Amino acid sequence: MNYKKMAKEILEKVGGESNVINVVSCSTRLRFSLKDVASVNQEEVKRITGVIGVNYQSGQFQVIIGTEVGQVYSEIAKIGNFESDVKKDKKKSGSIGAKILDVVSGSFGPVIPAMTAAGLIKAILALLLTFDPTIKSTESFYLINMIADATYYFMPVMLAFSAAQKMNVSPFLAVAVAVTLLHPNFMALKAQGATMTSLFGLPVRLVAYNASVIPILLSVWFMSYVEKFAEKVSPNVIKFFAKPLIIILITAPVTFIVLGPIGAICGDGLAAAVVFVSTKFSWLAISLLAAFLPWIIMTGMHQSLKPVTLQLLVNPGYDMLILPAMLATNISQAGATFAVLMKTKNKELKSVASTTWVTAFMGITEPAMYGVNLPLKRPMFGVMTGAGIAGLYAGIMGVKAIALATPGIVALPIFIGQTFVHAVITLIIAFTVSFATTWILGFDDSVNQENKMAEHVSQDEKIVSPIEGKIVPLNKVPDETFAQEIMGKGIAIEPANGVVKSPLEGIVAAVFPTKHAIGLRSVNGCEILIHIGINTVRLDGKYFESCVVAGAHVKIGDDLIKFDRVAIQNEGYELITPIVVTNSDEYVDIVSVTTESVKYGDILLELVKK
Repeated sequence: MNYKKMAKEILEKVGGESNVINVVSCSTRLRFSLKDVASVNQEEVKRITGVIGVNYQSGQFQVIIGTEVGQVYSEIAKIGNFESDVKKDKKKSGSIGAKILDVVSGSFGPVIPAMTAAGLIKAILALLLTFDPTIKSTESFYLINMIADATYYFMPVMLAFSAAQKMNVSPFLAVAVAVTLLHPNFMALKAQGATMTSLFGLPVRLVAYNASVIPILLSVWFMSYVEKFAEKVSPNVIKFFAKPLIIILITAPVTFIVLGPIGAICGDGLAAAVVFVSTKFSWLAISLLAAFLPWIIMTGMHQSLKPVTLQLLVNPGYDMLILPAMLATNISQAGATFAVLMKTKNKELKSVASTTWVTAFMGITEPAMYGVNLPLKRPMFGVMTGAGIAGLYAGIMGVKAIALATPGIVALPIFIGQTFVHAVITLIIAFTVSFATTWILGFDDSVNQENKMAEHVSQDEKIVSPIEGKIVPLNKVPDETFAQEIMGKGIAIEPANGVVKSPLEGIVAAVFPTKHAIGLRSVNGCEILIHIGINTVRLDGKYFESCVVAGAHVKIGDDLIKFDRVAIQNEGYELITPIVVTNSDEYVDIVSVTTESVKYGDILLELVKK
C-alpha cells in the first residue's frame, strides 16, 4: 500500500491542510479536528484505497484505517505541522461533554501502547506463574515484573505529558508537577502510615498517587488557566524565569492541597461504585455493557472507560466489568465477520472480511465493525446477541482481568487466575453465538445492492426541491466552500419552513451527528449534500431532528430533517441552505431552476450525464 499517496488523498478530501486544526491517531483511526466539517467529502474519503470507513463523533472527523493507521499518520505528519494550529482555534464547537471526552481521549490515546505492552507483560508473567510458581523468586522475574509495573507506577507522568499537549500547556511543566506527586519523600510519608501533613498551614492529605489518573488530569486542566495568568502578570524582561516559577508555585501546592485529594476521592468512589455493580449485578451489568459496547465505541464514549479500568486494576486490583465485557464484544465482532466471510459471494466483501475477522479476534474491532458488520446491518444484531449472552456467562462466573490490554485471543492471559477457564468459555460463546446468529439472520450482500443501483443508472436525472422557499444562487452563499463550488455545483434555498424532504429516490449516504446536514445517493448515482444553514454545525444538533438514519432507503417526499427555523435564526445563524451535487464531475452539465422561489416537488436541478 502506498501510504504517502493515501495520506495526500485523505488530506485533500477532508478539505486540505488549511482545514485541519489537528490530527492524532489511535490504534485504528485518524482523528481530525477540523475548522469546517462541511468541507469534508465523506463519500470520496470512503472510496480511498485502504480506508475502511469514516465517523464523526465528539467534534472529531474520524477516518478508520485499521492496523496500518500508524504508517498513514506518519506520512500525514510529514506533510504539515498541524499541532501548531491548535492554539489558533481553541474555541471549538461542541458540548461540554464532547469537549471533556475529547480531552480524555486525546490524553489517553498516546499512552495506550505503553499500557498495552505493560498489561501483556503482566499477563504473560501470570501465565508463567501458573506453570512454575518458583520463578517468582528469580531475579529475572523480578526485573521483568518491574518493567511492567513501571508503566503503571509512573502513569501520572505519562498522562501529564500527553494531557499537556492536548490542553496546550507546557508538557515539561506538567511533568514537573506530576513527579512531585511521586517523589520518594512524599511517598515515604504515606508509607510510614501518616494520613495528613500540612503546607503553609493548610492540610495535605497523603495519597498514593502512583497509577492514579484523575488527579493529574485535574492538575493539568488547572495549569492551563494558571499559565494564562502567568503570561499576563510576568514582566517581559524576566518572563523566561518568572512565568514557569509562577506556574509551578501555584499549580503544585493547589494540586497537593485540593485537586489531588479530590481526584483521588473521585477515583476511589468511581472504583467502589463499579465494584459494587459488578459484584451485586454482574450478570446483568456485563451482559448489557457487552451488548451495547459496539454503539458506545461508535460514539467514542469507550475512551471514558479507560480511566475507570485503570483505577480498578489499582484498587481493588482487578476488573470484573469492563474488560470481560470488552472480551465478549470483541470476539463477537470476529464471529459475525467470520460468518459473513463464509456466506458472502461478493469477492470484495470476502476479501475485507478475511482480514478484519482476524484483527477483531485479536481485539481490534473497528475494521470489522466499520468495514463489514455495520454496513451490512444485520450482522450487528449477531454481534449484540453473542456479546450479550457471553457477557451474561462472564458475569455469572465472575470473570476477572488482572492487567490492562485490549481483550482478544492474544491478550487472553490478562484473565489468568481462577476464572481463566471461564474467560475461555466466554470467548467460545461469543464467537459461536454471533456466528450462528449472523448466519441465520443473513444479510443483504452489498454486491447485489450495487447491481440493483447500477440497473437504474440513466443518462439524465432531475432533482426536485427538498425545501420550500426563496432561491439563492450558489455563488451568493456567504460561505466560500459553497460559493466557489468546492463541494460541487448546485443551488441554495432560503427556507420558508422547517422541514427537509427527500428530493430523490435512493439511500441516505450520511447523516451528520449534528443533524445540520445530510448526504443522499440516488438510484441513478447522483450524490447530493443538503446543508441546512451556515456554520450551524456549531449548534451541535440543537434545534435539529433527524427523521432517518444512514443507510435508509428513501423516496421522493420522505421527511429527512426537521429544524426550528425561528430558534436557529434567533441564535444568529443564517438559514440559507446549499443543495449541491458532490459528484458534479460525473456530469456534462447541471442546470439550476431560474424561478425566484420553489415548493416541495418542483424541479430544482437537471443533471446531464457524460
